[in-house]
Amino acid sequence: MGWNPPLLRGGGCQKYRNIVKNPQATLSVNDPDKPYRYLEVRGTIEQIVDDPSTDGFFTLAERYGMTFERPIADAPHRVLLGLRPQHATFQ
Repeated sequence: MGWNPPLLRGGGCQKYRNIVKNPQATLSVNDPDKPYRYLEVRGTIEQIVDDPSTDGFFTLAERYGMTFERPIADAPHRVLLGLRPQHATFQ
């Protein structure tokens, strides 16, 4: 699986239903070493892909040095969300 940023976790939960109803979303990333440094990306969710194999989750976990055992409990409800950026702010 290749890296197609930004892909996020979703599922059959309320957050997923909200995205389907209103596909506007914001991705916010903070720098743990510099509390006032951040990146915020706003855009529209243009792609929702079922990910019951959790390959997307494990790709991100591996990228950031985290280890988890398969299977993930909510695997049947996992999705990947494709966000098309429309505005970004940073500091």
